[in-house]
Amino acid sequence: MSPAKSVKQQQFMAMVDQGKIPAPPGLTKKVAEEFASTSTKGLPAHVRKPRTSSKMLRYKELMKKGPEE
Repeated sequence: MSPAKSVKQQQFMAMVDQGKIPAPPGLTKKVAEEFASTSTKGLPAHVRKPRTSSKMLRYKELMKKGPEE
């Protein structure tokens, strides 16, 4: 696994690692420990997910299909 990508992610994993909150399904103790051990120096506070509009999704679907015959 890669290190934490934001301070919030690192803090969440540290709380899971310490047992303060239950781990989400599929998250192992080792992975939580790796993320929790990430240094927060230089990390952003949080990372936003890229937004994808329904028009963009339709465009991507059309591009996958290719030209119609």
